[in-house]
Amino acid sequence: MSYYDNVNPTLFEQVTAQMKHLGELGCGAGQFARAVRETYAPERYVGVDVAQGPLAAAAPWLDQSICADLNRVDDWSQHPQLRTLQDGSFDCWVVGDVLEHLVEPERALAGIHSSLKPSGTLLACIPNVRNWEVMLQLLKGSWPRQEAGIFDRTHLRWFTRTDMIQMIAKAGFAIDKVVYRKLADDRIVEFLEFFEPVCDYLGTSYDEFMDEAQVVQYVIVARKTAAET
Repeated sequence: MSYYDNVNPTLFEQVTAQMKHLGELGCGAGQFARAVRETYAPERYVGVDVAQGPLAAAAPWLDQSICADLNRVDDWSQHPQLRTLQDGSFDCWVVGDVLEHLVEPERALAGIHSSLKPSGTLLACIPNVRNWEVMLQLLKGSWPRQEAGIFDRTHLRWFTRTDMIQMIAKAGFAIDKVVYRKLADDRIVEFLEFFEPVCDYLGTSYDEFMDEAQVVQYVIVARKTAAET
């Protein structure tokens, strides 16, 4: 996997050989698609991205590419290309670090839901706003605007673990697994220990807080069910 520089290994580990028809939101230049293609040889891989340049670079690994700004798409059924995907034929959709860039991520989840087979799989990776570094920066009176990571300047939405699960469940998915991607550092633990009396005061589990505050991203594996009304 070393030559797939931008492939999230934790997300990739959730892909299986049984997933023959896959779609990916935010496919970029196709690094993830290439990894899946060369490892599992799926029958179909569709990539969706907002930028035409990366999509062109991803072409060798895609059976179909769709250039679409999801922030301008209210309903996939009204988009000339996205509506062709809503046939209930997909085994899996990969959504790596995309939902936080959308004004209404629920719309994308609705489109994915309608395109999946019954019991089809959603694989999502979402940054964790309950991370220790967010607390540190807020205590310093700052919200950095960076090129990547939790403070990516293009993020429009922020989620804790609970927020992510609620949003995905409401869109009609049952959560099968949540994988924590952590940054282990003794200095982080030392910093977080100052929050134990705060958690006690709020009646919040300190152990849960300590665990989740070290998480950079969550990888969520969810299965299609009926959407909540």
